[in-house]
Amino acid sequence: MLGFAGLPGGYPKDEIDGIRFLQEFQATGTGYQQIQGTRPQTLPVGLTDSPVGLLAWIGEHLHRSTDNYPWASEEWITWTMLYWVQAGPAGGLRYYKENAVTGPPKDLELRAELGKLTSWSPTPHGFSWFPKDLPLPIDYVELNWGLF
Repeated sequence: MLGFAGLPGGYPKDEIDGIRFLQEFQATGTGYQQIQGTRPQTLPVGLTDSPVGLLAWIGEHLHRSTDNYPWASEEWITWTMLYWVQAGPAGGLRYYKENAVTGPPKDLELRAELGKLTSWSPTPHGFSWFPKDLPLPIDYVELNWGLF
């Protein structure tokens, strides 16, 4: 396997497994990002028309992204109502469109330099991985954040 995000490679097995998981997620798990980033005004029409549709949209995401938390029915309804009674689904769905990135430059050297300018911070950071977080090689984390 070649490097990940401009890094040289040579990762241990657990990091290679993590990169494969991340690649699989990018291929099959970014549907929310795709629809919300390209059609942010279409989806809210259906979600605003149907509280059950909004519950399914939010509930699937909550179930998938939490660490096997045993959600009670009242909690599902509470989360859904928070979206329903505030600005409605449209406000939250525009985030991906308004913050869309057109993609990194093809030139790896330029990409590395731009990455240093736009995302690296000298402020010391702590970094945690939780069971359902997307895994990142530690080299990538160290390149982008000043770990302590």
